[in-house]
Amino acid sequence: MMSPGRERGFGLLPGSAIDQHVNTRNRQHDLLKVIQKHPELLGVGINEGAWIEVHGDSLTAFGGQVAIYDALRYGRKSYVFLSSGEKFDLRCVHVKGGC
Repeated sequence: MMSPGRERGFGLLPGSAIDQHVNTRNRQHDLLKVIQKHPELLGVGINEGAWIEVHGDSLTAFGGQVAIYDALRYGRKSYVFLSSGEKFDLRCVHVKGGC
């Protein structure tokens, strides 16, 4: 996940780390290592067939499950899954217990 030379992405969602094929490849825990090392980041794990749309401060999951990783907000569990159509308020990142 954090191989030298692969730490930077496209910058489409600043302050985030994004991984793909989360459920298909049983990689639910891969982003935990990244978020533990960089707790200031929001982790987004996108399953095959799923995508996200970001408009302003709102992230919406479509087509399947999307995992949201925020160790400060979710505590020991560290991530939750959004189903298609569910939204995540980006203003609530790192707010313990949510907004």
